[in-house]
Amino acid sequence: MRILFVLLVSTLFVSVTQPVFSAGFALKERGASALGIAFAGAAAAAEDVSYMFLNPAALGQIDGNQLSVVGSYIAPSSEMTDGTATTILGTPIGGKSSEGDAAKNVFLPAGYVSWALTDAWRFGLGLTIPYGLETNYDRDWIGRYHAVNSRLMTANINPVLAWKANDKVTLAFGFQAQYAEAELSNAIDFGTIATMAGIQGATPAAHDGYAKMEGDDWGFGYNLGLMIEPREGTRIGLAYRSKVHHELRGDIDFRLDNDGVGAALSQATGRFVDSRISADLTTPETFSVGLYHEITPRWAVMADATLTRWSRFDELRVQFDNPAESDNVTIEDWEDS
Repeated sequence: MRILFVLLVSTLFVSVTQPVFSAGFALKERGASALGIAFAGAAAAAEDVSYMFLNPAALGQIDGNQLSVVGSYIAPSSEMTDGTATTILGTPIGGKSSEGDAAKNVFLPAGYVSWALTDAWRFGLGLTIPYGLETNYDRDWIGRYHAVNSRLMTANINPVLAWKANDKVTLAFGFQAQYAEAELSNAIDFGTIATMAGIQGATPAAHDGYAKMEGDDWGFGYNLGLMIEPREGTRIGLAYRSKVHHELRGDIDFRLDNDGVGAALSQATGRFVDSRISADLTTPETFSVGLYHEITPRWAVMADATLTRWSRFDELRVQFDNPAESDNVTIEDWEDS
């Protein structure tokens, strides 16, 4: 069995404003050789077994048995200086106006293995972390009512069966079992909420509570691949990876302020009570076309195009089992890329 081990270091730069890059919260560090060529022609290239994630039909180009283990270290960087914030009533929000690196560094593993069952059939198994992100701010920063810790992690198990119909055509089908886990937390401005509700003795931005939501789920999908080699050294690849829908289920835990303002609000409204929660999350489907052409034994040209349906992420809606708590909705309105 051919064994490959690669340790890959990559650095990403992000900001605390809305993301503008087309990758969204996708993690592309799934194979070292593909990252080394900037994923050019990824749906048609088949340098090693890790390409099965990009196109499962790549298994038809793999001879014998192969194992690939990849480790990527992702080091995002973000910084805020001299920030200001006010409540909905215009009251200045005190706290840290400068924030150091809120984006979390992470080690990202991936592994792939393939077996040649017969001359025509290949079986592969991929273990990846295709989506994820995490930011972690201090609890006393000026944006604490929007977010303190935000984390999404997925793990994808992807068995694939590929059929090499002849020397020119390979077809492949894969099954996805994807685990998703999320955490969202933020401070609660009980002072402003109580002031707007007419409760006496409340001061906006002066009576902070805290809420933490956690949930997880398993979702399922599939992927398809086609690899055509019309002539030796020239390949055309088509790949489709389906969406995976998750209904995250978990809990929300509230911590009320020490001044009794949150407790008064909770008693009067029935809100801010620990309960079960749910939220829908759909990871997007992708469709890729790739071209690989060898000019000489040492030179090749590659090209590709991928459509990602990020428009499925139109909102983040958290629903509460507590009937007194209305849905918590964040409009995302992402566009396809």
